[in-house]
Amino acid sequence: MELNDEHKISLEPYDPHQDKLLFRFSAFVIAGVAISAIVSAILLALYDQHDISLVTMGIGTTCLGALTSYFTQNISS
Repeated sequence: MELNDEHKISLEPYDPHQDKLLFRFSAFVIAGVAISAIVSAILLALYDQHDISLVTMGIGTTCLGALTSYFTQNISS
């Protein structure tokens, strides 16, 4: 049985630049989560108000969303 062209798998050459972008992206995500969690914990310890802590986590999550969309656009292009 012979395979026609649509069943053949094409392998793209390895691109180390792609790995660097993915590594940077994951480092930014981890750093963003850590920073927002630390700031949230500090505000919670200082003011003992859960609302401030939740607002800080919301801001951190928004920043992470912006970073995520920026990096995924750069990785995919």
